[in-house]
Amino acid sequence: MANPTYLITKDLLETLERKYGYNINDDDVRKKLSSVQEEFVQKFWEAAKLPNGIERYELDASELSVELKNAIRDNCKTPLISMDRVYIQNDSSFKMVNDFLDVTRRTDPITGAVTLEERPGSRPLVKQVAYLRNHYSEVSLADVGAFTGDTLLKIIKWFENEGISVKQVYLGVAGRSVEAELKDVNVEIITVYGANFYEWIELRDLLGIDGRAVGLSSEGHRLYIPYWENLTEWASISKESVEPVKEICQSSYKTIMQLLRGNGSDISKIGRIVEYKKR
Repeated sequence: MANPTYLITKDLLETLERKYGYNINDDDVRKKLSSVQEEFVQKFWEAAKLPNGIERYELDASELSVELKNAIRDNCKTPLISMDRVYIQNDSSFKMVNDFLDVTRRTDPITGAVTLEERPGSRPLVKQVAYLRNHYSEVSLADVGAFTGDTLLKIIKWFENEGISVKQVYLGVAGRSVEAELKDVNVEIITVYGANFYEWIELRDLLGIDGRAVGLSSEGHRLYIPYWENLTEWASISKESVEPVKEICQSSYKTIMQLLRGNGSDISKIGRIVEYKKR
């Protein structure tokens, strides 16, 4: 991918099943959800009106997950810590994950400030790292991908300060700047898909079933900001295209919620949407 690339990873069903734990066994519901995903992507490309010269590229999450796991299986020699429960989790054909680091970039909906925190509902990040320090002296990390590598660099340096040596990093997708960002740390980077990114979006963030983590409500509900709240900065959508893209996002979200309710799924597990008030 030599030209600047706008990448979408299509992960609707994978997110619903692996992140939220839904059992979607009804073939008709699965087909309808898959149709929502495919129709959304087609409408998104039309509505986004990307600049000339930008390549459009799509990857299926399950395919990416298989290729990432194969890369790990072929090369990993140290205990594996996964930072993603959708793409790199243990299952019947893959049992190499030793532990998880449930970390996310949390966004303040008022100020827009971004901090490195535990995923909502997980143990405090300092306790997670302390646990890993007490169990491992060297590890490999795996994540779905990295856009610039700055968050990954912070985690690697944190691990180093705690006496944990990171030997390898496995990424499903990675921007060109990732290797440059990590040049000062002695870590082998193994990537499935590398690109000169114009943008990379995980579809769940546009479909409204995920987004920027905010935290937990007083009742314990997960709070998050869908990307339609800030499409220009978070999805590289021009101001002229924001409203039509937002309309497609919200319409698809409503359809997904209707299908989940019809399937008898508890939609409260997804969480509550928070408005992004920083403008």
